[in-house]
Amino acid sequence: MDLNQWIGIIVMTLALLTAIVLLGSIYKVVKKNRGLDERNQLIRTRATSESGQFTLIGIIILLAITPFVEGLTVKIVLSSLLGVYLLSWTVFVIYFSKKI
Repeated sequence: MDLNQWIGIIVMTLALLTAIVLLGSIYKVVKKNRGLDERNQLIRTRATSESGQFTLIGIIILLAITPFVEGLTVKIVLSSLLGVYLLSWTVFVIYFSKKI
């Protein structure tokens, strides 16, 4: 392995450790401010359900267009589905936060 690969491994490891520390501290602050109540759980459960339906629609669309598009790789398909899931989940969390 050359120097660039080692640098990449070190940077990814530090990023993962930083994310774990930040998520832990954010969780403590949210729990202290009573942000983890039943309303929050209902919003996230409903958003997960709805975004799963959008992801299923995305899978059907991608399966339908795959024979007609050259160069459609697994990486592109999975990235698209992840983007659809995360975007729809975020939109539904915001929507249900305003609605409930």
